[in-house]
Amino acid sequence: MKVEQTSRGIALIALASIFLVLASNSSDIANYLRSGIEMKRIYMGIWCIVSALVIWHHVICSRDIDYDILIDMVFNIFTLSVAAQSSIMLFKGVVLQTMYDEKYFLNFDQLDLACLFVVSLILILYTLRKMYRYMIEALRFGRSEDMTVEQVKAP
Repeated sequence: MKVEQTSRGIALIALASIFLVLASNSSDIANYLRSGIEMKRIYMGIWCIVSALVIWHHVICSRDIDYDILIDMVFNIFTLSVAAQSSIMLFKGVVLQTMYDEKYFLNFDQLDLACLFVVSLILILYTLRKMYRYMIEALRFGRSEDMTVEQVKAP
């Protein structure tokens, strides 16, 4: 399936980018990364983006908005937002503790931090993949409704 291949490509690019940033010793990249993960508005932005995308997907892809769809929509918004926010918090802690020697996780050694890093990447990729699928489904469903079928008369 084409969506699966694109999702895998996005995941590999994201993983490679994060690895290169963490592996490089450039202080400019590290400072840019730190300022990005310490922004106060990042969590509100996550909730707004996830909410808008999930609502857009459910409104376009659902013929009738009923109680079950509303519950599903609220559950999806909450699940994806919490997963994204948690992954960024874990990632922030790992970066601050490994690159800046700040004690974010007490009594954690390098193996524990590596495990937290993997968990944060999994959560980030899960959220991005789910949001990407919602966007693709909404775009495809919206386009398919715009098409009209003409009847062909037999001669």
